[in-house]
Amino acid sequence: METTFDTASRYLLRLAVPSFPEAHERLAGLVRMGQILDAFKQCFPEKLPNPGPLTLFDLDGGRLLEIHQAAISAVANLFPVMEDYMDSLVQEDEPLRIHPDSCGFAWDDEYLTEIFENPTDLAPDTDLAMFFKTLWIASTQFGAEEGHQLWNTMQRRFGYPCQFPKVPANLMARDFNWEKFYALLDRDGLGKFKRVIDLALCDTGNLFLDVNLEDYGYGTADIPNFTAENIQELSAVWAEAQIWLADYEHCRQLVLADPQIYSRLAKIWEKACKTTPKGNSPRTLIEIFEAKEGAKDGNHPTLA
Repeated sequence: METTFDTASRYLLRLAVPSFPEAHERLAGLVRMGQILDAFKQCFPEKLPNPGPLTLFDLDGGRLLEIHQAAISAVANLFPVMEDYMDSLVQEDEPLRIHPDSCGFAWDDEYLTEIFENPTDLAPDTDLAMFFKTLWIASTQFGAEEGHQLWNTMQRRFGYPCQFPKVPANLMARDFNWEKFYALLDRDGLGKFKRVIDLALCDTGNLFLDVNLEDYGYGTADIPNFTAENIQELSAVWAEAQIWLADYEHCRQLVLADPQIYSRLAKIWEKACKTTPKGNSPRTLIEIFEAKEGAKDGNHPTLA
């Protein structure tokens, strides 16, 4: 159904709606409701509410709210969404859209600043991801003194059994040799940790792993409309995210069983810092924050 001037005008004459803006708004709402009901039929028909025939005058009050809340609950069973946030928008009569929720690995500069100052709220199961975040940021974004302060704070929190690697004083993100680092990981039998690094640095290309709440609406990630196509696509993206998370958990269990793996990883990092990168210069941290969702940050290639 198209919410055109002619269509709205016919409704005005037929149903005596007081004004064209109201008619058009109600028609747009009716189209959105049709999308929601279509999504129910295609994606979770067993949870489809029985709305009965809908007209322009059925889009007010509790009936519409009930269908919206049922839609939020249904999609939340397929993949992580910000249910409370979606529900609050519905309560404010905003169109229903899907707000995917991060799995806890996405980050930005403000968030990291707070975490590094007081990491006590970090859950133990994030220790491996924070290890690589801290390695990368401490060694490529700060001077030696600041880098060691950052490392010591995180080491006290998680108890990494290794010292901060010796890195060049002027090392920058664009200078780190990821190709060499990954080759050394493979040579040392730690190649499976490449997946953990991509996840920790939000470089998986997966919406649920790379994007945080602040990225939506700022050109980094779009907020999907509530349609069957978007639900099906997000379900597939979430299935891929679960594979990444399983790989991460596997590596986390490895370091829990053998904490000296941290020392091996730190020594390999140190070796990579002392080599000259080849090819195009990767981008800086600021550019990573500004990158579009799904784009590779350029700091390192993703290897299988």
